[in-house]
Amino acid sequence: MQFGVYIRESKRSGAEIARQIGVHPTYVSHLRAGRRYPSLKLVAKIAEATSGMVVFNDWIAAREQNPKPWNGD
Repeated sequence: MQFGVYIRESKRSGAEIARQIGVHPTYVSHLRAGRRYPSLKLVAKIAEATSGMVVFNDWIAAREQNPKPWNGD
């Protein structure tokens, strides 16, 4: 599932998820919009925070549609 779709459908706020995964809410906004891609460490945190609804393969699929470089954090 795409990260933005998860946030919308779960009715959780970006700020809530940002706190849970340890990033700034603005960064979550960038992830939702596809302007940034998370590090592998952050992908694992997102998978945990979303109870496995958003996983590594979802980010790969998003990157194939919009091939910007991965964020190096």
